[in-house]
Amino acid sequence: MNKTKQNKTEQNKLVTLNLKEDFSNLKKNGNTFRPVSWALFNYKKNIYTYSRFAWTIPSYLATAVIRNRLKRWCRTIAKEHKDLNNNDINIVFLRQKKDFYKNLNYETFSSGLKKALQNIQK
Repeated sequence: MNKTKQNKTEQNKLVTLNLKEDFSNLKKNGNTFRPVSWALFNYKKNIYTYSRFAWTIPSYLATAVIRNRLKRWCRTIAKEHKDLNNNDINIVFLRQKKDFYKNLNYETFSSGLKKALQNIQK
């Protein structure tokens, strides 16, 4: 692969939080708000020149198929907002009524997440 292709793929790559220390630091020292009834956002400025994303989806929320759909939707929206002023962002999905996440459509999901990400950007 030539160098320009490699740089483009590195620039387009979504960076995620994956260390336990990152999550605990974000929870302890970060800001928290709840823009929608079904999700909680933890965020904090980081020292990098890019944003890092994570999502916490406990297994009791829904079946694996539904949880994977939520992760896929999160990745799509995070890729659109990855230039978000170098923040660490964790989206925590909260317990809801039975079949809530199964019946959640993409338009409702994306409008809630985009509203929250715009709030973080301010």
